Amino acid sequence: MLLRPAFLAWSVLLLGATAIPSIKPRQKTCLPPVNQNYSASISFTGCYTDDSSRILQGGSATPRGGTAPQTCADTCGLSGFTYAGVEYGSQCYCGNSIRSDAQKQDDGACTMACSGNSSEICGGTWLVDIYQISNPSPDPVPLSGSVKPNCTMDPLCSNPICNTSLDPVTRAKGLVDAMTFEEKVQNTQNGSPGSARLGLPAYQWWSEALHGVAGSPGVNFQPSGNFSYATSFPQPILMSAAFDDALINQVGTVVSIEGRAFNNYGEAGLDFWTPNINPFRDPRWGRGQETPGEDPYHIARYVYNLVDGLQNGIGPANPRVVATCKHFAGYDIEDWEGNARYGFNAIISTQDLSEYYLPPFKSCARDAQVDAIMCSYNAVNGIPTCADSYLLDTILRDHWNWNQTGHWVTSDCDAIDNIYADHHYTSSLAAAAADALNAGTNLDCGTTMSDNLAAAAAQDLFQNATLDSALVQLYASLVRLGWVDSEDSQYSSLGWSDVGTTASQQLANRAAVEGIVLLKNDHKKVLPLSQNVKTIALIGPYANATTQLQGNYYGTPEYIRTLVWGAEQMGYTVQYETGTGINSTDTSGFAAAVAAAKTADVVIYAGGIDNSIEAEAMDRDTIAWTGNQLQLIDQLSQAGKPLVVLQFGAGQLDDSALLQNDNVNALLWCGYPSQAGGQAVFDILTGQSAPAGRLPVTQYPANYTDAIPMTDMSLRSNGSIPGRTYRWYDDAVIPFGFGLHYTTFDVSWADKKLGPYNTASLVAKASKSKYQDTAPFDSFHVNVKNTGKVTSDFVTLVFASTDNAGPKPYPIKTLVGYARASSIKPGETRANLSFVLEGIKKVKFEERPIPEIIDPYDVLINVKYTGICGSDVHYWEHGAIGSFVVREPMVLGHESSGIVSKVGHKVTTLKVGDRVAMEPGIPCRRCEPCKSGKYHLCINMAFAATPPYDGTLARYYRLPEDFCYKLPDSIPLKEGALIEPLGVAVHVAKQGNIAPGNSVVVFGAGPVGLLCCAVAKAFGASKVIVSDIQQTRLDFAKKYIADGTFQSARVSAEENANRLKEEHGILAGADVVLEASGAEPAIHTGVHVLRTGGTFVQAGMGKSEMNFPIMAVCGKELNFKGSFRYGSGDYKLAVELVATGKISVKELITGEFKFEDAEQAYVDVKAGKGIKTIIAGLD
Repeated sequence: MLLRPAFLAWSVLLLGATAIPSIKPRQKTCLPPVNQNYSASISFTGCYTDDSSRILQGGSATPRGGTAPQTCADTCGLSGFTYAGVEYGSQCYCGNSIRSDAQKQDDGACTMACSGNSSEICGGTWLVDIYQISNPSPDPVPLSGSVKPNCTMDPLCSNPICNTSLDPVTRAKGLVDAMTFEEKVQNTQNGSPGSARLGLPAYQWWSEALHGVAGSPGVNFQPSGNFSYATSFPQPILMSAAFDDALINQVGTVVSIEGRAFNNYGEAGLDFWTPNINPFRDPRWGRGQETPGEDPYHIARYVYNLVDGLQNGIGPANPRVVATCKHFAGYDIEDWEGNARYGFNAIISTQDLSEYYLPPFKSCARDAQVDAIMCSYNAVNGIPTCADSYLLDTILRDHWNWNQTGHWVTSDCDAIDNIYADHHYTSSLAAAAADALNAGTNLDCGTTMSDNLAAAAAQDLFQNATLDSALVQLYASLVRLGWVDSEDSQYSSLGWSDVGTTASQQLANRAAVEGIVLLKNDHKKVLPLSQNVKTIALIGPYANATTQLQGNYYGTPEYIRTLVWGAEQMGYTVQYETGTGINSTDTSGFAAAVAAAKTADVVIYAGGIDNSIEAEAMDRDTIAWTGNQLQLIDQLSQAGKPLVVLQFGAGQLDDSALLQNDNVNALLWCGYPSQAGGQAVFDILTGQSAPAGRLPVTQYPANYTDAIPMTDMSLRSNGSIPGRTYRWYDDAVIPFGFGLHYTTFDVSWADKKLGPYNTASLVAKASKSKYQDTAPFDSFHVNVKNTGKVTSDFVTLVFASTDNAGPKPYPIKTLVGYARASSIKPGETRANLSFVLEGIKKVKFEERPIPEIIDPYDVLINVKYTGICGSDVHYWEHGAIGSFVVREPMVLGHESSGIVSKVGHKVTTLKVGDRVAMEPGIPCRRCEPCKSGKYHLCINMAFAATPPYDGTLARYYRLPEDFCYKLPDSIPLKEGALIEPLGVAVHVAKQGNIAPGNSVVVFGAGPVGLLCCAVAKAFGASKVIVSDIQQTRLDFAKKYIADGTFQSARVSAEENANRLKEEHGILAGADVVLEASGAEPAIHTGVHVLRTGGTFVQAGMGKSEMNFPIMAVCGKELNFKGSFRYGSGDYKLAVELVATGKISVKELITGEFKFEDAEQAYVDVKAGKGIKTIIAGLD
């Protein structure tokens, strides 16, 4: 296993941006606008309690002119609905019936002023005023909240926004320029009304997807049928405990696919306000469940991979959805002892900002290129974040280069109002709106901007150009997303069949399984449960919980697997008793719970905390177990039966009593596992899966919070208060990164002495990187051996420490790297790190099993160098070459050399330690081509890095003995990797029957073409000329080996051929042409260059079909041959040519990369840098 820290931030998973074709402009004829003159007739029905599932389930709407009872009803009625509901002042919902379980409140309970008319009432917080519509439109139009722009109809059709030949900014600017000032102002709110005058529909910017598409103003779940549910993944705090970057990327991909599918059918927006990446600094924080934990490096890796999955790449031209990293910055207090988030001023030192609070956002903005950022409720050092130009412009846009097309900042909801009302930072709401706009906030989640910017303009508090710029970025984002050109979007095919798929549901279960952490499993080893267990007493407030398992910000899943369900599915007889509540002091249920325990084979207590204890707007006042749960657990522990305790919730509870109680045999932390909760937990309990999660937070003793106020943002101990997180606190009940297994592991360093490191030299070394803090400073290799009896994953964490770098006091330790190895079998040592292609331009490092010696003639090779071939780059960039399509993750590379590590018992020509060149194609040895001596044409060839076969870019690779060529001492291993392309050139030259005195023209001055020149010279050719279109390559060829060069011009093939023959004195034509480019013009020129009876060898792979000068071939009776890879004797001859000095290959190596920088090597080769790039293997 390799763990590769970076100077400050390190990437285990390397991901490249996916190239996406631009939308082609289409011919259009603009149609006249439709007159939609409609007014709803309404009557008040009542004030009702609402919830995230909505009691009106027809969808959310964004009325033009702002939300008010009439405008909402007009919008709903025009779409054919019979009810309209207004809520939270600015939200509008439609439906044809009121949900049967809706609870009606006193009319006076709804008191919130409407955003569209402050003199009217529009519900309240989770309170909705509902109106009945007596005249719904008989010709309904799509709900305005989900309408896409109609670029076939004027007036929008004639606006630049609909001109697909223009770039996104120009299109967006054309739209904004056409808006009136009032229209611009109104479209600064999350429920943007659009412009009826321009034909621009409304758009709801606020959609949620924290751990799956979630209930929110922009998301609508149908009551049944299509789009009635979405996959609900575990809360981030549990997923992060897996320490599995690939898992997080996959989750992001699924969430965005489902979100885009919802959008395609009008059930969601295109931008989702996720993820929450504020570090979980204080264990009392109510929203820690939404985060990946307390460590900034871990969070940075999490967010990079999640955003990559959500947006479909790093900075893609056309994102699948827009992600939004929140809450920027220093936000981690809800309401603690009267300190409410809306007006809290976080006093944070520059050092703590730089080292702890900002790195996750830097990873999100600078490295992952997220498209949106949310500023937070709080102030930082006296300035509300949404009005802080230092944070939003100086750091975010300037320092982190987050200034690309369509990048925008939204406020948290009503945070701009808080600038005035709670922070008292400005003297008016108009000033608050202007300050936010001037600081760099593009969008207001709320109506403070839309209600007050006109007044601010009258006072000259902002420039109109600032407002225009803010809107241009917003609408440029929508252009990139395909909102304007939805029918042409590459994502338009996504629909209901892509939601809640079997694979997605399996991923949700895997995410929960990987995150669950085993905290205790005493000497009795109660877990995994014995096969003798038949009856289970399932006790506690989580024993049959449903939505509690989801945490907050959840959507509607297809199902929720309860623990009772999970136990019954495993065939157990279940005796279920609640026993007590989450925060109850009632002991009346104890007797029944204890009685059930005494009659069962095993007792499982499922408790902890839920969103009644930790939630948005609610911090904890204690980190001890709540209510009387410990009292009940103690009584259960005296029942004389094995006892397993399951702790649910995000914030850790002090487990000291459970760890010290010998009758509590096992303890697991299960977080919020969501829809697959019961299934995932019982997969672990029964041993169908083995636990391998690690705590992403520190578990503190209960009295820790007595010693430090939540409002103190400092991290280091100062004598009067303790430090925070594992970096500054070392008296934990259970430390950060802790996790047990069902098996045992032996972990050892494969490297030599590690460190110490000199900071100055690290900085100097990193100077070549785009950002010094992402430059790798070393590679650490770890051998992980399963010494127990259970197959299990294993997570390795690497920490660094210092006693002299930076200001004191120094951290106790700092996480600098991690990796998760999967399914390590008993007795297996996992150390075969491989460079794996997952999809187009999406690669990662992955632990693969070390190949075993299966055949007695097998040889295991420790790969030391691998060259990058054009075919590797093609697979990386396009995912296919002809009919060879990468359908499963595939290890790249096939030009390699290495050292023999192990041999089969019948191997006689090689021994451990021998240095070899590796021939990467293994024939079947049974088909007709194999039997006739042409094994390279084997119809069953297993060729490395050709789907479905893995390549050689790994620590270890297995080959048969006769496909390993021992290298003499005169050939360094680095040059040994070039034996493979040299073998190709040898075969090409042999096909050309090159003889002494021949004149040879080679087309293509890439590595194979240059090696063809070298082989031709070695075979005795008197004149070797190379042709290419790049002068730099021709200059290299002339210096390396060629007698002459020729740069093709944009003229006919005959003209180029005649020029070449004249310039190089071969008027009768060349004897042999070796075509190594695959380019159609080169092939034509080569045919015309040949003399009568000459030989043409085609080696370059180009288009599968092309025009061909057949008359010239026939008229000159040319010998035309193909050449494919290398055949019998070619590798051996290649080694001999280098060993005897007839050919030198070292000059071709113009680039060398470490294994962990392999992706950059591919980027450089694609960019045309150098001739041959080599990737060094792992030590």
